[in-house]
Amino acid sequence: MRDKQKSLEMTVHSLTRRQFIRQAGVAAATVTVAGTSAKLTVGKSANERIGVGFIGCGGRSQAHLKAVHYLKSQGANVDIVAASDAYRPRMQKVVEGYNAKGYTDYHDLLADSNVDVVCIATPDHHHGYQAIDAVRAGKDVYCEKPVTHWRQFELTKRLAAEVKKSEQVFQLGTQGMYDSAWWQMKKLISDGLIGQPVHAECGYFRVGDWGERGMPIDDTDARPGSELDWEGFLGDAPKRPFDVSRFFRWRMYEDYSGGPSTDLFPHSLTPVLSMLGVSMPSMVVATGGKFRYQDREIPDTFNMLID
Repeated sequence: MRDKQKSLEMTVHSLTRRQFIRQAGVAAATVTVAGTSAKLTVGKSANERIGVGFIGCGGRSQAHLKAVHYLKSQGANVDIVAASDAYRPRMQKVVEGYNAKGYTDYHDLLADSNVDVVCIATPDHHHGYQAIDAVRAGKDVYCEKPVTHWRQFELTKRLAAEVKKSEQVFQLGTQGMYDSAWWQMKKLISDGLIGQPVHAECGYFRVGDWGERGMPIDDTDARPGSELDWEGFLGDAPKRPFDVSRFFRWRMYEDYSGGPSTDLFPHSLTPVLSMLGVSMPSMVVATGGKFRYQDREIPDTFNMLID
């Protein structure tokens, strides 16, 4: 931890826009960052301030806000300049806490010339649309995983195409990949230390549904209106009557979340795919269900076998 802290202090004063978007991902996971070399984004001097806008001001976004604020406190040329959220009181706390500008519509945030990088931490079904809009607006993007909702595979391909033809940085927040252990193991495997790998087993085990039901309900009496954009929250999801649990605890519902298969499984799967150097599978079998917690739509158990 001390080595990472020292590395941050050595690199933070010369942080470029492209370096920042990579390093902020590490800071969000550990609140300390190891130095990363990267190319300078076109048109942005290393001495210019990097303005960060936050689309979504909930739990994950709070971690990112603290990380960016920490980088700034260490002398990095970054600043929290804007925030947007479908729930105005939540957005207002960020606006007041970080002296930022607030936007109820994220499109207005993307139109803000002071925003260079956006951090997207919204419900899964918004990620793809917001990331595409951000890239088209000339913003670099740090986006929480999963990249899109489980029913939006075509949108995933559209996003990949948009990023590829742009000059923007896009980073998906699989923060566990920043642990150097995975990269060291990848090299050892490629060097032939263990021979040819034939089987990998991994898991993520969490007792309790605090990741879903534990999401805070800011106001049990909240209702759609000027303070809460229910239609904006629904987006392309099925139209439903307003429900305070759906709005604040959206990870419990299939319309907006994939449960452990898209929330937790990537943290186990991604390092393995990287270490083994494999791509799309030839065959997949999955099982699971609601074996312990019944009062929600998503499963609590997920198992997958991949060839």
